[in-house]
Amino acid sequence: MSADNEQQNKKGENNSPNKFSIKSYWIYGIIVVFLLGLYLLGVSGVSNEPISYGRFSQMVKDGDIEKVVVVVNKKEASVYIKSERLSQDKYKDANQTGFISPKPHFLFNIGSVEVFNEKLDELNEEIEADLAIDPIYEERENWLGPVLSWVIPILILVAIWIFILRRVSGTGGGAGAQIFNI
Repeated sequence: MSADNEQQNKKGENNSPNKFSIKSYWIYGIIVVFLLGLYLLGVSGVSNEPISYGRFSQMVKDGDIEKVVVVVNKKEASVYIKSERLSQDKYKDANQTGFISPKPHFLFNIGSVEVFNEKLDELNEEIEADLAIDPIYEERENWLGPVLSWVIPILILVAIWIFILRRVSGTGGGAGAQIFNI
């Protein structure tokens, strides 16, 4: 009888309810790899450190800034430091870049674009012409937020649906779990 029990146990192992959950883990793996890829490729756009306008103006006067990218719809400016200046002690925390594209070293809120332009013009008049900053203006869209606002509710509904189906089919266990198993 022990051979018959072993065969039944093997049959039970092959038809175990965990078979579904193990097969579905590859989907989670793909999602994690995708999100890590976005982070490593620098799509996130997160800068290293926020700064004040006073520190920004000091960097301009010192001639440390390579370029400034102003994101108009977010009212923020991304500051890129010259590569030869990154070795200085005051920029040791900003010496991190993205995997493919370099990320901004600093970020600050500009308020309104018109006021920022006026302040930058005044700052450019105080310094030498070769150190003057001519910002690049961009308008960026956040596509990840709207996509996730549709995907996350669908994933939650699918997870609830799978949970209910597993409970009804009896693989969830518990009293009355096989009520529809006629």
